[in-house]
Amino acid sequence: MRAAVLHGIGDLRIEDRTRPAVGASEVLLQVMVVGVCGSDLHFYEEGRSGSAVVAGPTVLGHEFSGRIIGVGTGVPTSRIGERVAVEPGTPCGSCQACTVDAYNHCERIRFVGAATIDGAMQEYITVPAGSAYPVPAPVSDAAAAMIEPLSVAVHAVGRAPIGPAQHVLVSGAGPIGHLVAQLAHRRGAASVWLVDPNRDRLAHAHDPIRIATPDEWAAGGRRVDVAFECSGSPNGLTAALTSLRYEASLVIVGVGPRTLELPMDAIQEGELTITGSHRYRHTWPEAIQMVARADVDLDALITHTFPLDDAAAALRVTRTENAALKAVIRL
Repeated sequence: MRAAVLHGIGDLRIEDRTRPAVGASEVLLQVMVVGVCGSDLHFYEEGRSGSAVVAGPTVLGHEFSGRIIGVGTGVPTSRIGERVAVEPGTPCGSCQACTVDAYNHCERIRFVGAATIDGAMQEYITVPAGSAYPVPAPVSDAAAAMIEPLSVAVHAVGRAPIGPAQHVLVSGAGPIGHLVAQLAHRRGAASVWLVDPNRDRLAHAHDPIRIATPDEWAAGGRRVDVAFECSGSPNGLTAALTSLRYEASLVIVGVGPRTLELPMDAIQEGELTITGSHRYRHTWPEAIQMVARADVDLDALITHTFPLDDAAAALRVTRTENAALKAVIRL
């Protein structure tokens, strides 16, 4: 089978590999679509994303859909043929985080495509059967792959209270930012602003979400009750912090620099709440139903589609084209 293998910074090669053997309680997938995430780009350009560091040749890709073509011992053969969306993390089940059902903080989580465990930019992959969620017919293969970023947004929006009288800022109009904005609106926010310097990305926003560039936002002098920082940019974080009312909340979603300077006087005097958002937990069923009901439109966020042979171009496209929002690889 063919796989896109990262050998080092900027060094991605298409190679032939042996199809994996399916183990007990696993399913063998024919990969259909893989989404390109910002963390994949960090691995490709920097050799790391957050605390995860590439230590050797690895296959990227943790946003993916597939079709079950084989099952291991303990998995019903009736599952063969299912179209599925895959939750890429498998928790250990025994660490402190797992025992309190906070498995996204698992100390020994096995996460597909996160530098040490091969991901889905290959024709076939095995995953635990419980991580492969069936998707209904109305959900496309590409949308099924994007259940993963939608799950990031679902978890992030759950990290801060959003009510009908509250005003929300989302900093960063990437796929996660767009999805967070859509979900904040659906949670009943009085207004939702999406802010990004890239007008092409802002153009994908759905009404009634309001859009602005950072300069336009700053000139407006608005204050919000909840802000979501989805860009990973220090400037985006500063803009979000300085836009908060007193006793407001900031949720940090985007992966940015490891250290930052913060305006401690504004945080303390404003009694601000700052929290992180890390991946997701128990979100796949809810996210799949959202897409099936057309509560969110994932296909509309996809701007570029590539074959596996052009995986490197898929990784680079958000750097080379202003209008690029979400790239996917279709196998």
